[in-house]
Amino acid sequence: MLSYLQIQSFEEAGCIADGIPTLKCFEVVFNNVLILSAALVVFILFIMFVIGAFKYLTSRGDAERTGAARKTIMYALVGLILFMSSYLILNIIQILFLGDPEEGAPSLLKFEIPNFQPTPGTQAPPIVIPTVPPVRTPTTAPTPTRPQPQPSPAPPPPPPPPGNI
Repeated sequence: MLSYLQIQSFEEAGCIADGIPTLKCFEVVFNNVLILSAALVVFILFIMFVIGAFKYLTSRGDAERTGAARKTIMYALVGLILFMSSYLILNIIQILFLGDPEEGAPSLLKFEIPNFQPTPGTQAPPIVIPTVPPVRTPTTAPTPTRPQPQPSPAPPPPPPPPGNI
């Protein structure tokens, strides 16, 4: 039962193939995050109890400070009860609906990617990659060009003024 409460490395889990982590390593990461977050919650609750007790001891009978210390301890107790009840509820669901994980049933508290083993004699359907016809760009008719105006011939020289012959 406590086998899933241990932090694992990738090498211990055997999820590295040819030096490259596989999808199976995601199980290890998920389990480690779950374990570390549970440890963090327990640590924070412990600190809250210590702070509440310290406040209570140093209140010297002051009603306001004693009330604040009691609230801190009460919130720590509520957090502890919620944390333990969530774990208990998950275990009850596990046993009632999925079965005992020690007897081979899947576990809610241990993330596991199931191994896929094809049945002997069966074959996966072939992968068909559809062919896409080449994209044709629409051909446009050539735009008609306007004939360029020809330069006009130079004008004839002006006639000589009269009387100068």
